[in-house]
Amino acid sequence: MAASAGQGWWDRVLPEVWLLVEWPQDAEAPANYWLANLSANTAVADLVRLAKVR
Repeated sequence: MAASAGQGWWDRVLPEVWLLVEWPQDAEAPANYWLANLSANTAVADLVRLAKVR
């Protein structure tokens, strides 16, 4: 079972999320970060496209 703020309890289990990091080859540090709660079978290309829409 996952966290539920609406029900006022927390079982110390956080939901799994994607961490997408944009790190250009010539950069010393990442340029951007995104967190997403899309399903595990989401294609990486779709994840990147959706992050860039914003």
